[in-house]
Amino acid sequence: INAEYGRLTMSTIDWTYLPELPTLNIFSYLSPSVLCKISLVNKTWCSLTRNNYLWKHICATYCIDVEDSPSCYVQYRKWAENYGMYTQVYPKIKTLFSRLQGWLHKNLPSMLNTFKSGITEAEIDKCEANIQSIKPEYKFPPDFRLWYRFLNGQKDWKSEQGLFGGYSFYDYETNLHALSLSEGVKLFITINTAGHIESWLKNCFPFARGLDSNIYFLVLDNNEEALKPYKKYSIVESFKGLLAPFCKAESFTALMQHHIHRLETGYYQIIKGKIDLFPAKNLPTATTRGVQIQASPLFIPGRSIPHVPGFYSMPSYFWSYRIHMSMSKDRSPADSCVLLSRHWIIVDGTNKVEEVKGPGVIGKYPRMTPGANFSYESCSSLKTPTGSMRGFFQMKMTHFDEGEIFDAEVPEYKFFVPEPEKEF
Repeated sequence: INAEYGRLTMSTIDWTYLPELPTLNIFSYLSPSVLCKISLVNKTWCSLTRNNYLWKHICATYCIDVEDSPSCYVQYRKWAENYGMYTQVYPKIKTLFSRLQGWLHKNLPSMLNTFKSGITEAEIDKCEANIQSIKPEYKFPPDFRLWYRFLNGQKDWKSEQGLFGGYSFYDYETNLHALSLSEGVKLFITINTAGHIESWLKNCFPFARGLDSNIYFLVLDNNEEALKPYKKYSIVESFKGLLAPFCKAESFTALMQHHIHRLETGYYQIIKGKIDLFPAKNLPTATTRGVQIQASPLFIPGRSIPHVPGFYSMPSYFWSYRIHMSMSKDRSPADSCVLLSRHWIIVDGTNKVEEVKGPGVIGKYPRMTPGANFSYESCSSLKTPTGSMRGFFQMKMTHFDEGEIFDAEVPEYKFFVPEPEKEF
């Protein structure tokens, strides 16, 4: 007892004589590195710091599969030898990869066959050395490196099943595939040795692409004017050669978090064996005389030009949209009708209004009967980053010879440029 303060002081306690259970409880709050240090204090602590209870908890914290091992401490040491440099990001990245595998196994197992096995740390170092031959300070961030330990892209980036999904409208289609790290390096070197190409591209590493040259890039250096609005290691999307890119996510982790979350929640659908990027949840909906119409807009960065300070190119913003028409199978055949014409009201961010009228939709005149469905994709562009679109389809009843004509409402849907995705 400290006479002056009337309480126990640390110097008066011999911690080595604490019972085993309280000691283990205290040790459970310590990091692996501290546990290794205090194991050198005496034989008792050396034995306790090897206790399976402690290391099972630590392995769970780092998402390490112990596989019913009798020694979680041994399992941790094996893990640390391979992944010890990734302690800050390993739990998130491992969990994301496991969730992706689980979702694909249930919903799109054929895509798993397109995956390449992860590569070693030495192979990643070799790829990083190749990009450092262009600029010595270039480095891959830890989350990006670790992802390639689990998944080294897809076997054929020209196949139809791209990990990052795709969309189509008219005769245009894109589907973004994950590149292997070596494929990304080859494309990076090709871009950096090309003659006439936008300089910002030379500061970004490509890791996903479609056949149309739509590419996801990892920003390695944001000193270029077109990249200054974005953080280093953010994810940008663009067509190869455009004046400036749009930021999709603030980090690789954020990109994968949002992508996998949208897959799991049904925000993205599987259509014809591919991940479709048109939103499928919380859609604007209107119903007129049994004809239900839903609208799903999608911003297309690869066809857009952002406003960049110091650049004189006129910004433009491009959206595709999917219109889905349906009639419940419970409706009467007397409600059957056919689409005659369309009437659109398009409003930009300055409240400028444009009206578009014409026969049919994309050259078609769909019939709505009980249980019928019809979808089509089209597009629209504005000079402002926000706007909206609404309208109606002129329909004619078909059950009787003298069919009544009515307007089926198309609900208003908003155009906007999505904010960069953040980690959560």
